[in-house]
Amino acid sequence: MQYLILTPKIGQVQANLKRAREIVRPIIPHSVDIVCFPEMVMSGYVFESASAITPYLELPHVGPTSQFCSELSNRLGCYVIAGYPERLIGEEAPTERPDGDEEEKPDSERPKTRNGDAHGTNGARKKGKEKPRIVGANSAVIYGPGGKYLGGYRKTNLFEIDKTWAKPGHGFSTFRLPFPPDCPPSQPSTVLTLSLGICMDLNVQPDVDWESLDGDPYELADHVIAEKVDVLVLLNAWLDSGLDPDSKNESDWATLHYWSERLKPLWYGSEPPMLNEDGSYSWDDSEEDGDWEMEEGDDFGEDWSTPSHREKSETVVIVCNRTGQEKGKLFAGSSAIFHMVKGSGTPRLLESMGRYEEGMRGWGLLL
Repeated sequence: MQYLILTPKIGQVQANLKRAREIVRPIIPHSVDIVCFPEMVMSGYVFESASAITPYLELPHVGPTSQFCSELSNRLGCYVIAGYPERLIGEEAPTERPDGDEEEKPDSERPKTRNGDAHGTNGARKKGKEKPRIVGANSAVIYGPGGKYLGGYRKTNLFEIDKTWAKPGHGFSTFRLPFPPDCPPSQPSTVLTLSLGICMDLNVQPDVDWESLDGDPYELADHVIAEKVDVLVLLNAWLDSGLDPDSKNESDWATLHYWSERLKPLWYGSEPPMLNEDGSYSWDDSEEDGDWEMEEGDDFGEDWSTPSHREKSETVVIVCNRTGQEKGKLFAGSSAIFHMVKGSGTPRLLESMGRYEEGMRGWGLLL
C-alpha cells in the first residue's frame, strides 16, 4: 500500500497534476495494491466561498482528478483513491444554504483536546462574507485496474470552510475489493472490506452534544466495526496542531495521537465501555493505553491476519494528510499507517511521515 503526500498550490490544477505525475513515475506496474492521495489534492483546499471554488469544481468520471486516477490505476494495475471538489448538476444544482446567516463560533468556544486544538476553525467563514451557496461536494473517487471507476464518496461531516460551498454526504462508504487488485478471475484472491472517510469525518457530526474531542460518539469507528472493515482510508487536509513547531523533521505527534484517540473503539483494552443512560460510553482509563508501538523490520504488517484467520477484529488505518500552507493555514502532514486490534489496548503506529514531508511512502501487508 502506498500513499502520495503533496503540497498542492491552491487553484493550480495543472501544476499539481504535473507534480503528482512526477512523484508516481518511479512506481513499477503491479508492485502496489493501493495508492492514496489527500483531500482535494489537485485543487487545493482553502476556498472561502462558493464563487471562489466554482472554477475548480469537477464532474465525476471526466474531471482532471478522475482522469488522473483512471490513467494511474490502468498503468499500475491497482486501486487509486483521491479527493476532489465535485460539481453538482441536475436536481442537485446550486442552492442557498438555509442557515447561511449564522455567525461562526470563536475558537474559544470550540472543544479542545488535552493536546491543544485538534482541528481549529482556521479558514472558516467570518460574518459579513459571501452567504453560503451549495454548489458542490467534498468528494473522493476510487478507480481500479484497467482504469475502471469503482465508486465515490462524499464527505459526511463538513468542516466550517466546507459549509460555504459543499453539500454533505449521507454516510460512510464501504467497498469489498479483491486483492491483489489485478488477480485474474481464475485465480484465488482475498476480498477485503475498505471504507473511506474524509478529514472531519473522524469527528462527530453536527447536532451532537459533544463536550470533548477525546470522547464519544465514535461514529466512524462504529461504522468500521459494524461493517467489519479491514482497511480504513482517510483522505485529509488536517490542520497542524501548532505544538512543537520547531520539530520540522518530525511528525505532528499531537495530531497522530488525536487521530488514534478518535478511533479508540478499534483498539481499546479488553474491558468493554460502559453504556450510559444518555447513550454515551464511559471508558475505564485505568489501563495503560494510547502509547504506540513502532513495528520494526522489513516486512511491515507481517502479523496482520486476513479475515478468515482472525481471532479478533483488526483494521489497517491509512491516514493520507496533505502538507504545506494555503492562505496562511498550515497543514499537519504526518501521514501514517496504523494497525489496530480490538481489545489490544494499544494503537500500533507502523510508520509516519514528517509534518513538512512531501513524497511517496509505502508499506507491505502480507495477505
